[in-house]
Amino acid sequence: MTYHWFDGHLDLAYLAQQGRDLTATLERCGGGLTPAAVTFPELRKGNVRAAFATIFVQRRVDEAEAKQKGVEPLTGPWTYTTPDEAFAASAAQLGIYQHWNRSNLVELVSANNRWGGSDRLKIVLLMEGAAGLRHVTDLQRFYDDGVRIVALTWLEGNQWSGGDNSGGDVTPQGRELIAEIDRLNCIHDVSHLSEAAFWTLMSTAKGIKIASHSNARALLPGKQFPERNLSDNQLRALAQSPHAVVGINLLSAFLASGPNAPKRATIQHVLNHIKHIEDVTGRRDLLALGSDFDGGYPRTSWCENLDGPTQLHLLADALADAGWSNADIHRFAWQNWADLLAAIGITVASPLE
Repeated sequence: MTYHWFDGHLDLAYLAQQGRDLTATLERCGGGLTPAAVTFPELRKGNVRAAFATIFVQRRVDEAEAKQKGVEPLTGPWTYTTPDEAFAASAAQLGIYQHWNRSNLVELVSANNRWGGSDRLKIVLLMEGAAGLRHVTDLQRFYDDGVRIVALTWLEGNQWSGGDNSGGDVTPQGRELIAEIDRLNCIHDVSHLSEAAFWTLMSTAKGIKIASHSNARALLPGKQFPERNLSDNQLRALAQSPHAVVGINLLSAFLASGPNAPKRATIQHVLNHIKHIEDVTGRRDLLALGSDFDGGYPRTSWCENLDGPTQLHLLADALADAGWSNADIHRFAWQNWADLLAAIGITVASPLE
């Protein structure tokens, strides 16, 4: 059976700023993070018809800091030093999506409406880390232009919250931002929150919570930053939260760890995380896809034989072999994310309808 896929996490504008031509084939797309997995034609070939696409900006690392910390310098149009630069970089990525929408390359959902009328890739915008918001009031501008999902921070932490690498709780300003996210009826993404920030958000936020691209911490022993993935208690809390969904990340480093871990994870590792989350929560309808394809790494960093959109059918086959029904697989591939959006008033019809 052929399934249509809804991916809960793709960094499309970031990839464009890396120099990739998203309209080209993989062989001709160019840019960084190669070999590549994601372009619009490749998503189409893999039956990925909808996605949460990110606005993602990252703190700039100049040569002096890089030398001091023993890392590579980090520059590019998605990087920033000041809050104003972060805001401008976020607005620039928003502009990329708007350009693609005007060019009929994607269908950008910017209002509570029914998707349809075209066969373009359907996109809802996810702000992956709110560093681009200088003030709480900035969120209204991005909401007006289509942002419907907000993560307070990325891994380093920022003015709003501690991140999964940095630790630290939600700040007083972050609590104000949580309230604004709720006021706008946006969805909270917990994937990069620290442990402390996760629990603060769960107890404070009134709106829907998701983990757009996180796996099971219990299956990843020895991780340097274990808070990047979800503990069993966090999974249970999400399972008890109305409309919550957990998107499975296909990056090898988030599927297998420890001294005996293979360089590249396998589809069996993906199934292990899916089964663990189902066993812990008692829910299969909590699960969906959050691949994060090409999100900061080349294709070879992703799961072996599941490192791009055109191989997603192999995941469907593996789920079927594990005893999942066609209806279960359809829910994982498409319907669970669609139902999430329906809960905030965006009706998403399956391409099969």
